[in-house]
Amino acid sequence: MSTPPASSASSGALTNLCGSCGPSPVLKSRPRAQPYLYGGLLADIMVGRHVYVMPNTALGYYQRGGGRDLGYPLEFRSGLEIGWRFDGGMRAGVAMHHLSNANIGDRNPGVEELSLNLSIPLASVTGLVK
Repeated sequence: MSTPPASSASSGALTNLCGSCGPSPVLKSRPRAQPYLYGGLLADIMVGRHVYVMPNTALGYYQRGGGRDLGYPLEFRSGLEIGWRFDGGMRAGVAMHHLSNANIGDRNPGVEELSLNLSIPLASVTGLVK
């Protein structure tokens, strides 16, 4: 992210607030073979130097497998992650998400998900991306 010119203080504040916004494709699988493929949008908002807030929303395909019946394969996911970004780029955070089929299926039990997340930049693992 480039630093905006000093003359554009108001747009610079917005650039610094929302460091990046973009797509978030993910494939998850749970212990009882419940694959969930989703993609959506997220905003990576820095609050100060280290604290980040990441609201996100997605649309996905859920396959029941041996797990919970969510009522329909099409699921909507919305959530928020809050965490700490270390100087080297690694992040540690806690996230809360809600999964629902928005009542388009026979039933809509919905699921709440609480997770602890650790993100390590590829550059620090592979040394290839600088």
